[in-house]
Amino acid sequence: MRNGPWTVYYQRSVPYHRDSLPLVAGLDWDPPIRLSGLTTSSVQNTDGLNRTQYYQINGATEYLPSVPPHTEASKDCCCGFPSIVVREFENYAPKVFVVYACEDEWIPDGQKNNFFHIVENVFDDASILNPTALNANGKSLVIARKNLNHDGGGTGDSLKSLSKFGTLVINAASLGKMYYAWSASNAGIGVGVKRNADWFPAANAIAAIPTPDIITTTGDTIRGGSALYPSLNVYSNLAQGFYDATLVWQEGIVNPHIRYTRLTNGGGTNILRYLPTFVEMSYAPGSPPSIPVDAVNNIAIVGGATLDDDAGFPVVVRSLQSDTMSLFLRDSAAGINGLMKYNHETVAWEEFVRSSLRSRVRYNHFIDNTKFWMYPGQLHYWYSQHNV
Repeated sequence: MRNGPWTVYYQRSVPYHRDSLPLVAGLDWDPPIRLSGLTTSSVQNTDGLNRTQYYQINGATEYLPSVPPHTEASKDCCCGFPSIVVREFENYAPKVFVVYACEDEWIPDGQKNNFFHIVENVFDDASILNPTALNANGKSLVIARKNLNHDGGGTGDSLKSLSKFGTLVINAASLGKMYYAWSASNAGIGVGVKRNADWFPAANAIAAIPTPDIITTTGDTIRGGSALYPSLNVYSNLAQGFYDATLVWQEGIVNPHIRYTRLTNGGGTNILRYLPTFVEMSYAPGSPPSIPVDAVNNIAIVGGATLDDDAGFPVVVRSLQSDTMSLFLRDSAAGINGLMKYNHETVAWEEFVRSSLRSRVRYNHFIDNTKFWMYPGQLHYWYSQHNV
């Protein structure tokens, strides 16, 4: 029985050689280590500094007045929904990056409903870990808005507000880049980029994804708004040097659907978005429908782009092999008929079909016959597939 705030733990298996890895049920595990015992919020009322960023809120007037002085002894948090990557940096030494969402336990009850923290723990994947140090390792990167009830830090706390706003995701890309995404109330999907540092380097390292209406090729208007449940490809292809990331998320109230964009680092510390060119593969019995695109905002709809489908909870993965793969492909419209080298990307989502009152899992494999780092690139695709 849990007693007190929800907490985030880290647990790893004992080392295995890749050729002798057992099934998951046969893995031996090290003891779990708590990560969220102390979260450092780098704002003037906590540590006297101002490195924690505010996402679509005015920190000086909305957040800071509710936070006690930095001399306050106890600052516990209620945390959940972690995401993790492990990557190598200097001297090929692996580092662990864990991100999760936290609600303040020390601020007045009414204020707990307003905000949450985007928290990160970064530590070396050493052979022996120090649980005490890891438990005080969390850094509040961003403070965002949730405007949902926080139901207390005791055993009755369900974390229901963080299950809607606060489902953090993280990506590891080449050149030491780390991408982050989250959802926030009335502020769409937030994104950020940084290198191996404790906090985001500047305010322009985070940004909000627009929520425009998008018109399909058949003339239907797919309404934007209520953006939730972001997903990043966990690893970009480090072996091939890809330094961008793909972001997908659920959007829409009346007609929930899946939106798509790509993140890359602009000049300095700022974060930018772009879209590849989507190319319909053409062979019998024809071509798939065109993917609706908002070229101004660099956003596409890759799932649920008809008024009969409600799509949600997307995930995205990319190929990670050290070289391109080969595929025999016939695409009459693109003039391809033979062996093609490619990388691939897959987006999957849950979908409810109103006309038949049934749910299914749907996915689309995108074939990139340029390379992800040759921006903007081309994604060739066929009809979306589904499992009932």
